[in-house]
Amino acid sequence: MLRRILFMMSGLILGLTVATLVIVPVFAEGDEDSEGSGFPDFTLEDSEGDKISDEEAFADADIILIDFFTYYCKPCKKMWPHLDALNEEYGDVGLKVILFDEDDPEAIPLSRSYLKQKDYSFQVLFDSDGEIESFYSVEKHPTTMMLDADGNIIYKHEGYNKGDEEEFEEFIVDYLIEIGNLEE
Repeated sequence: MLRRILFMMSGLILGLTVATLVIVPVFAEGDEDSEGSGFPDFTLEDSEGDKISDEEAFADADIILIDFFTYYCKPCKKMWPHLDALNEEYGDVGLKVILFDEDDPEAIPLSRSYLKQKDYSFQVLFDSDGEIESFYSVEKHPTTMMLDADGNIIYKHEGYNKGDEEEFEEFIVDYLIEIGNLEE
């Protein structure tokens, strides 16, 4: 009798689990506040110490490359000159590059100092609470994503190896051609 009850309970638990997996994505699709969909609401400090809202950060862009890093991440720093070059090359035709620093508050002065020396053209926002990282379900650094003008993730790449920047550029160019901002 006990075995029969346990068997029925395990079946019920399995059924609820499957139902949850089927139902949750359906609700998430239409929900603007769902994870990684649309733009997260925020006001964060930039590398100059100014407060920047999500509306200011994501404004006037047709494709937004966002990257998540920590100051101590060596692959992140190796990628930055390439992201800067992409921002310089395609910034006038719809690309915007924004980096989110996921360091603890103690490391922010180090990051600020380093970035100031390099004088990159992309925007850096400090997300020391990890809210933006959590919104986009980032699990490792660097993680690079591209968003369309509505905030939908259209590309995601974790890590960095030499040559990844060529893949990024190819995606950006193809997208800018597709939306009519560049000619083939």
